Amino acid sequence: ESTKRGLRQVDSETAAGHCWTLLLSLDVGLRALAPFMPYLSEHLHQRLPLHSGLVNELDFPQHSKWVNDELESEIQVLVDTIVAIRRLKKLFNVIAKHKPQVRIVSKLSLYRELSGVIEDLAACDKVTVASEKQSSTVETVSDTVGSHATIYLTLPPELKKALEIDLAKLEKKRTKLLEELRKMQSMTSVESYRINAPVKAQQGHAKKIASLQEELARIDYMQNFSKM
Repeated sequence: ESTKRGLRQVDSETAAGHCWTLLLSLDVGLRALAPFMPYLSEHLHQRLPLHSGLVNELDFPQHSKWVNDELESEIQVLVDTIVAIRRLKKLFNVIAKHKPQVRIVSKLSLYRELSGVIEDLAACDKVTVASEKQSSTVETVSDTVGSHATIYLTLPPELKKALEIDLAKLEKKRTKLLEELRKMQSMTSVESYRINAPVKAQQGHAKKIASLQEELARIDYMQNFSKM
């Protein structure tokens, strides 16, 4: 998904780099698949286009030492940031029609370098990066990404107004959800339930408990936001 922006620039070094990475991924992936699907993987691998200088390797890649711990750490920070932005959008019902805008406050340079990738993967209209918090008259909701960054999602006026109206109803809803969660947890925690209840029923109850917990977390966050 994050390569689409670069691939639009057909003759750029960025597009060439993306193509090289995708080709290498296909090469390694098909060779790794060979022990399980030898005919199909060989058929596809033989048809891979080769860039000049790329050797057509046929050995299995399982023992290749291609781990870059520093790069893996940076990617994890990026993934955590995207997850946090998506979580905020979901909590406050910020969708595409609102043209989501995010400000990231961090001293890490990777945020500036990859702001376009964050826009694409977090489905935001605009992502800006600053090294220090700046005063703003725009209403925002925020979250932190470890010790790396603080993200601020702009809250559209209509959603802010809807939030203020909903806050009066949230506590009553929260009480009802807590009672329902308590009953579900009480029912599923006994030994006889784990032994006698069908697996499908247990899976359904587990999903229901997770859904209740997610809704309660959303209410708690919104209530905390209203006290800021």
